[in-house]
Amino acid sequence: MPANGFTTCLWFDGQAEEAAHYYVSLFKNSSIGRITRYTEGGMG
Repeated sequence: MPANGFTTCLWFDGQAEEAAHYYVSLFKNSSIGRITRYTEGGMG
C-alpha cells in the first residue's frame, strides 16, 4: 500500500453504510469521509 494511503468510492444498492464501516474496520487509521444519501425518489 502506498505510504500516503488511498481513496476509494463504494457503491451499493443496499446496506452501503454498514459495508463502509466494515471496510474502515479493516484498515488502520482509516475513516469515512462524506456520506451522501438519496431519497426514495432517487437522485435530484
